Amino acid sequence: MAEEHNPDYQWKRLFLDDTRACPQGFDLSRNATDCVEKLRSNEYDEIWLDYDLGDGLDGDHVAHEICALYRDGSIPRLKKVVVHSSNKKGSAHMMEDLKRMTGLEVVRNQLAK
Repeated sequence: MAEEHNPDYQWKRLFLDDTRACPQGFDLSRNATDCVEKLRSNEYDEIWLDYDLGDGLDGDHVAHEICALYRDGSIPRLKKVVVHSSNKKGSAHMMEDLKRMTGLEVVRNQLAK
């Protein structure tokens, strides 16, 4: 039986945002560099991404890293990406790339600042 079909299975989630409060039960990254490091060293079922990160890198950088890691089989557990940025253009670009390059479930959920 796959882990995700086990009723006791807890999804591992990563939340990337430089300013918003992290939802309970998520690992937190405040910048793109930390997020990519966590993706490379942990297994996540779901990742929430912001676009404007304030550290010189943006959500596109993380989205491209996710695509590369997905293609080479480094993040096999990942099932869903949620883009929660209020930047509509940046969100659309990240979602388009992630859907086209990975086939993962990619959805938008705009959070209030």
